[in-house]
Amino acid sequence: MRGAYFTVGLLFAACPALCQTSIFGTVRDVRSEPLLSVEVQVQSESTGARWKSESDDSGRYSVNGLPPDRYKSDGEAPRISHGFPWRYGG
Repeated sequence: MRGAYFTVGLLFAACPALCQTSIFGTVRDVRSEPLLSVEVQVQSESTGARWKSESDDSGRYSVNGLPPDRYKSDGEAPRISHGFPWRYGG
């Protein structure tokens, strides 16, 4: 990871059988400035299914309606404001 930080939150609903999960957070550079248009992917560790989201102009992203599971996240943007490519894998 070079030049970006992810903050991730997990929100679990308290409901039987129909539970859905949301994953949300903020993508920031090393100066804590928000990064927009970063493609964020989350992947189910048990099934391998993937979902995508894109960060907004405040660096915020969310992926909603996920089944309860363990997830790993990954984000990618081709270039950020100072012109250096970066990639994050979580």
